[in-house]
Amino acid sequence: MAILPPPLTLSMVPRYGPAFCTMKNGSSCTTHTDFIAVAADGTWDAGDPFDAWWGDDSWRTANEDLDLVPGKTAGYVAYVKKPKLV
Repeated sequence: MAILPPPLTLSMVPRYGPAFCTMKNGSSCTTHTDFIAVAADGTWDAGDPFDAWWGDDSWRTANEDLDLVPGKTAGYVAYVKKPKLV
């Protein structure tokens, strides 16, 4: 039996600004603002705001599907790009 992660929220940056989306396993959210992913129960936390993870200003026009998954470091939310379907 797989252990499902707690619901994740996307919070506005600066760190831990107001949450604007809550996602349960398998759900999605669309955003046009910088965010940090945080578990609703506080057990997971993304180490980087999305813009820092992306690496340059092109994040503002990015059109990506991401999986938010447990990172290699305990308690870390990892952003993983989904492959583009052709």
